[in-house]
Amino acid sequence: FHIAISSESLESVYEFTISENLNGGFSYQRLKGESVSIRRGCGTAKPLEEYLQSDPWIIQYVNGSLSYNCFLIEFPETIGEFNAEQIECWDWRDIDIKKESMGKTRETGTIQWRSFKQIEDQYDLIINDDGSGEAADLIGFKVVDDEIHLALVHCKYSKSDEPGARINDLYEVCGQAQKSIRWKHAGISRLYGHIKRREESWKEDNASRFLKGSMSDLASLKRRARTAPVKLHVYIVQPGLKNDDVSENMLRVLGSTSVYLKNTAQAELVVIGSEG
Repeated sequence: FHIAISSESLESVYEFTISENLNGGFSYQRLKGESVSIRRGCGTAKPLEEYLQSDPWIIQYVNGSLSYNCFLIEFPETIGEFNAEQIECWDWRDIDIKKESMGKTRETGTIQWRSFKQIEDQYDLIINDDGSGEAADLIGFKVVDDEIHLALVHCKYSKSDEPGARINDLYEVCGQAQKSIRWKHAGISRLYGHIKRREESWKEDNASRFLKGSMSDLASLKRRARTAPVKLHVYIVQPGLKNDDVSENMLRVLGSTSVYLKNTAQAELVVIGSEG
């Protein structure tokens, strides 16, 4: 595996190798970029290669399995397929399905912009969180009775001008969806801090990440979250996914993602594609 540690300006790539010929069965080696070290608390900084020996990366696979160092924990093969009839279809007319992000200028011919317009009436607060380190492309909040509904919307451009049945288009966005659970477990206060920092950064360019609502609205919601439970909805928006041409392998990938979200965060998966 080649694994990148990156920010908006720097990137270091490490090669992770598994082999019975290696001491312990695995190794980490820097391929390019500056050396990365990790320090916990007031402890001594350790080179990444040394640190990962005792606190390794956990690699999550699209079928739900995971591995750390040279150990594999396999997900049961009995996982079911996602119901193709549950794939919602949005109108992608006038949208370049190969262009994902609206950017700071809120470009309207993009997948992210159309996604915003589709959910605009469903949520009280909507934030454009697109960019390195994002929680999701769009974040939505709505208070429903005594619950806070949190939507994390992950958009993925199509690698072709036409929708179809390309499983590679799904891999990355399903991985992003599975990682979403950490924001529910971290709590609204942590997400508030994340959004506040990113909003302040955009303000330097006279731009705002808030597509609906404001920072003060989010502060009020954070206070409410001290006693209100959070219900997580994770959206996969993939206009390259054609609802009547989806393969069994694609449905299995979606199925494992749905089960993972349900089992780890009681989260609901919403899948968006294109009509056949």
